[in-house]
Amino acid sequence: MIRHCSLFGRPPRILGWKSRSRELEAKLKQVASQTGKVPVEVVRELVASYLDHDQWFRQEVGKGLASLDQGKHVAHDDVRRQMDQILGS
Repeated sequence: MIRHCSLFGRPPRILGWKSRSRELEAKLKQVASQTGKVPVEVVRELVASYLDHDQWFRQEVGKGLASLDQGKHVAHDDVRRQMDQILGS
């Protein structure tokens, strides 16, 4: 059960939470001010962006695991050679 749902209200007892909370609140207010939005709008956009990225990332990991299950992979030495070429090592 969530007993507290305020973003910057009474935080859980975690070392350094209060100072970090004040830092985050100041940054949030600054971004909101710079973009002409209210803080809750900025938070909603950030959460939506995070969730979209998380969903994409999980799908890509799933594709990679499916490829491995199908025997599709690149040998470690081949990866190292490719990276050496890219990085000019």
